[in-house]
Amino acid sequence: MPKERIFGSELPYGDDEPARSIIEIGWHRDIEHVEVATKCIDGVTGDDWHPPLEVIDESLWTPRPFSGSDTSNPAMMPPVLELEGLARSGHYVQLDRRGINEMIRVLRRARDQAFEKDE
Repeated sequence: MPKERIFGSELPYGDDEPARSIIEIGWHRDIEHVEVATKCIDGVTGDDWHPPLEVIDESLWTPRPFSGSDTSNPAMMPPVLELEGLARSGHYVQLDRRGINEMIRVLRRARDQAFEKDE
């Protein structure tokens, strides 16, 4: 499956971490399959990057019960092992032709409104 990466302009965990935000696009012509993923990679090796737990801002966690917990206590935070597994390799979306065309239209509109229309 061919893949291409588009690098984001921000450093998601600051200058001291190797993390880089990307959008990865892959496709298969034979099965009419296109996949879009948002990922965080190591800017040096290109491997998936997972923040050390001390880098994660706990104030951004969403309180919720976790599997096997007492669901009557929704304020319970997920255990460390569950946090480490969240978005391990990115968030993937498979798109058909209609979905791709809609994404292109929305991206063009967003670009034009944010940066003015290209000539």
